[in-house]
Amino acid sequence: MTSPPEPALPPALAHLLDAVADATFTLDPEGRITYANRKAAAIAGRRPEEVLGLHLERDLGYAFSPRWLSESRRALAEGRARESDAFNPARG
Repeated sequence: MTSPPEPALPPALAHLLDAVADATFTLDPEGRITYANRKAAAIAGRRPEEVLGLHLERDLGYAFSPRWLSESRRALAEGRARESDAFNPARG
């Protein structure tokens, strides 16, 4: 198992994103999670520190709709940020 990546965001920004109502996370170019707020980690039923370094599709694909995963792939291929709705299929 690889060790979690270094934090992708400055601590003050991470603190702010932890307070917002939206699930927010960042990925590295390989699709591994480099930051996740509590709401984002909760989609996968985990805590933020538990999802760091995990691959979004391989490790947590069950937690997101196929449409959202395809948008994620497109963002990585284009090398730019994208905003998309995501939901946990297990929660409807």
